[in-house]
Amino acid sequence: MNSKLLLVLVMLIFAFLVSASHAEPPRVVPLSAPNCSSTTEIAYGPSPVSGEIGASSETDCFTFSGAAGDKVIITVNVTSGDPSLLVELHHAGVEDYLCGQFSGILRCELDTTAPYVIRLAYPGDQTGTYWVQVQRQNNPVGCSVLNFGELISASIGEVGEQDCYTTPAEVGDVLRLRAMGINGEPVYSGEIFRPDGSSLCYIPGECTIDAAGSYGIIFSWDSMPMDYRVHLQRLNNPTGCTALSFGGNPTSHTIEEALEEDCFTYSASAGDWIQVRALKTSGDLYTEIELLGVDGKDLLNCADVAPGVEFNCQTPVGGQHTVMIKDWWSHYTGGYNLYIQRMNNPIGCTPITLGTPITGRTIDTVNQVDCYTFPATAGQSVRVMTYDANWRRAGRHRDVSSGWHLRRTVFFRRSAGSALHPRRIRYAHHYAHTREQWRTHRIQPLCGRRMVSRRTHKHPDQ
Repeated sequence: MNSKLLLVLVMLIFAFLVSASHAEPPRVVPLSAPNCSSTTEIAYGPSPVSGEIGASSETDCFTFSGAAGDKVIITVNVTSGDPSLLVELHHAGVEDYLCGQFSGILRCELDTTAPYVIRLAYPGDQTGTYWVQVQRQNNPVGCSVLNFGELISASIGEVGEQDCYTTPAEVGDVLRLRAMGINGEPVYSGEIFRPDGSSLCYIPGECTIDAAGSYGIIFSWDSMPMDYRVHLQRLNNPTGCTALSFGGNPTSHTIEEALEEDCFTYSASAGDWIQVRALKTSGDLYTEIELLGVDGKDLLNCADVAPGVEFNCQTPVGGQHTVMIKDWWSHYTGGYNLYIQRMNNPIGCTPITLGTPITGRTIDTVNQVDCYTFPATAGQSVRVMTYDANWRRAGRHRDVSSGWHLRRTVFFRRSAGSALHPRRIRYAHHYAHTREQWRTHRIQPLCGRRMVSRRTHKHPDQ
């Protein structure tokens, strides 16, 4: 009995396999068949085409020419009516579809060079209006060139509309792409595509290029139309940067627009310790400092002395390095003063002789740093005494008539630039005010006693 059942089962399986091997090919129907109520030509590009499903069982078709390997993005946005609009991509004249979904963004890779058809229809008797757009991720059409270091303004006029840009890049380039709505709205729908159309990365973020060629950048919004800004920079070998020199007076700069990022470069040798300070002078700016190595990556051996104000970093490899300054929130603006110094072998410092006072010095610029050097031997202790014009000792003081505050600090560094506690001698103003702050300081040996690095004395009127 069991053997007969087994034989019948084997015969049924054989009959099924034979019938499957002689299955009919996909049904081919003319585009004028009832399943295409209307047919409109559409082409790759950022411009959408509008349409309407005005009656039940109506099907709208759009035709375009594609090539094998094209990675297409079909965007369908329902502007009124039922949102459950079905989207299908077909070979021209072939009823079976390559890919499909309900309205939104449909991605599909084309398998042959031939005409293709996008078919839009409701599953029931619903109606509605819509627009449709088709673009390819490899070599996108109708895009604007986005240059490194460029900040541009643009607009998404329709929900789901896509804006595209292109930029050339080489292997090893590190790209940073940032975008923000004109009123500070965050943007998370940007994407960078390789020359073959495959996705490299999303924004906000940084991408390392792994194939040379023209890269596509596509933005879209699913919730509402938006005016926005976009900024692209190559972090290794950046474009549009200002060269900095160590020491001297701070330089004045301004973040004038939302999403603006100021770029500066400096040359350093392996092992150099670099100090960068940025202090706001006007506006609502909250400065953010970033130090990058020759490869465009963040320097790792850094001390964030004061967030957004001062960074001390050691350079592992010699060459051109980069300083990036921007608003931490990306949409506030204002002015700032920037100062940079090499802590080992600093530039523009005044030599000090132990026991000899120096008088008449002033801090008269926001973010000014006065630098001094003196010889010392291992194990030697020194005392630094500073006085302002009224012979008050160093510390934090308040002028009751003007309301300004001063934090005058004294730091030391070894000759190699690394930190010594207490550290190098430095006089700096911490806030955006200036005034003649000190008059005399003296350095002298302490005969082996512990050194007092800083004392704070209150103003008599406080």
